[in-house]
Amino acid sequence: MFGRKKRDPNAPKKVRFKTIRDAYSLARKHYKFVFLRCLAIFAPLWGLGIGIGALFNRPGYAAFLTFPLAFLGAFFYF
Repeated sequence: MFGRKKRDPNAPKKVRFKTIRDAYSLARKHYKFVFLRCLAIFAPLWGLGIGIGALFNRPGYAAFLTFPLAFLGAFFYF
């Protein structure tokens, strides 16, 4: 239907985020409190975004916008 090619049922599945999981487990073995360190980057960035949004009377919208930015900040720190 619609000219799609059928998948091979024996083809291996694509594993998503496996490298991130492997890197996190490796970092967790070598560095203690790696989750808390990433949270220490994420929370202030998100709080700063919400604070800026509160200045413009839009804290919910700012929280929605700055959540991915704060996540990226924590991910880059990781």
